[in-house]
Parts: sequence; C-alpha cells; structure tokens
Amino acid sequence: MVRDTYCGWLIEVSSTSEGYSFQCTSSNHEEWCDREFYQSGSLARAAARRFVQAAVVRTALRHCYSSYCVGGLSPEEYVTLEDLILGALNLDTPSLESLSLECS
Repeated sequence: MVRDTYCGWLIEVSSTSEGYSFQCTSSNHEEWCDREFYQSGSLARAAARRFVQAAVVRTALRHCYSSYCVGGLSPEEYVTLEDLILGALNLDTPSLESLSLECS
C-alpha cells in the first residue's frame, strides 16, 4: 500500500489481483473510493487526486453558496469567489454555469 496526502486528504493506493484501487480519507475521517480498478498505481493515484480536487471544490462552493444565501455575499461577490475557486484549481465551469443564485 502506498500512502500520500493531497489537499489535507489521505490517499491510499493498494494493489489487488484485479489491479490498483484507491481510498481517500478526509480530515473529518470520511472514507471514499470509486470502486474502480486501474492498470497502475500512478493511474489510481491520479484518479484519487481528481476525486479529492472535486471534493474540495464542492466543499468550497457549498460554503460560498451558504454565505450568499444568508446575505453574507452579494451576487457579484459570489460569482467572483466562485471564479477564484475554480480558477485556482484550473477547472472548467460549463457544468456550473447552470447553478442558480436563488436560495430556496
């Protein structure tokens, strides 16, 4: 088993007869895996890092949206913060453009 940390998450890559798999553990001790097998440890590690990156973005955007909903951010501040978060991680935003800025 190979252990690595990325963005505060523990990544464990292990080898089985079916290939390599990963398990990610957050700082809150939540464990996640994608139940896939990869041909190499480096491919499993790369998939784990993509998973962690997406989890970090989701958490940041949820916090940002919550702040917006309680009046802590103006619509312009929300969009700016969202762009900064996504830009820092070099993620494309087409799937996020459909998000509504309306709080329910």
